[in-house]
Amino acid sequence: MDSHIESLNDWVYNLREGFKVLPWDILSPLEGNPQIIQSPADKDASPKGWVVSNTTIGNNVWAQSNPEGNAGFEHKYRPVAAITVDDTSQKTVVFDFPLDLSMQPSAYTDFSIAQLFYTVNKMHDLAFLYGFDEAAGNFQDVNYSGKGKGNDAVVAFAQDGSTMNNAQFMSPPDGQHGIMRMYLWNTTEPNRDGSLEQDIVAHEFTHGISSRLTGGPSNADCLNSGEAGGMSEGWSDAVASVLRIRPSHTRSLNLAVGGYTFGSNIRTYPYSTSMQVNPLTYGMLNSAQFNE
Repeated sequence: MDSHIESLNDWVYNLREGFKVLPWDILSPLEGNPQIIQSPADKDASPKGWVVSNTTIGNNVWAQSNPEGNAGFEHKYRPVAAITVDDTSQKTVVFDFPLDLSMQPSAYTDFSIAQLFYTVNKMHDLAFLYGFDEAAGNFQDVNYSGKGKGNDAVVAFAQDGSTMNNAQFMSPPDGQHGIMRMYLWNTTEPNRDGSLEQDIVAHEFTHGISSRLTGGPSNADCLNSGEAGGMSEGWSDAVASVLRIRPSHTRSLNLAVGGYTFGSNIRTYPYSTSMQVNPLTYGMLNSAQFNE
């Protein structure tokens, strides 16, 4: 281990983190406003925190904007956070950027990147605690246990310009970066940003989980087409929906997917226990025209 990496480790041990973002229990800007979240990293899943300096680079995620929509990520734009030092010499890095939803998303790129960094890290930590850890082939640059392969943090592109009205996750085998692309949506005016909607980000990250768990960390292409691809989409929707459940909810709850970004529901019907609300059955698969 060279001296440069040692110095990063020393930095991380002494750094507290704060994020002004939509917190974990707020799905999108439709449900609430950004709040300052202090030290959100889980100590078991991310024992050295989420950040390594004063920008959106960490052991689990590299988050950056990508208006050009290309593949390179090392030198993309990332916001710079403020660092404060208290009278005990404790350093705190705070990602606090403005969000004005009356403007087009390009006006709040810094917030978008920070929000995406926060949400993907939360997904990493939650998945780790449920078994998608280093040995199972998760996404980390450094695997502290020595199990699995490192050098594969998620590369998360906010406001990716390669297309619109969608989101994407590419999950190669363990040891290669997972690539998340969050696009802008022009189904509303002003346009909306997929990075600001938790279920969209959670859906895409779950593709990374299911791809590496189904065939094993070294065989991540089991779910690319046909019925397997449909199962992958369903699992991703299921995880994204479960994360939204609150103690006050009942079986009468109907859940849309992408309600903020799309303006209504990406799916044909909301998820529901009512056949009147969602009449879909497995029998629908017999129709060659059915495409969900």
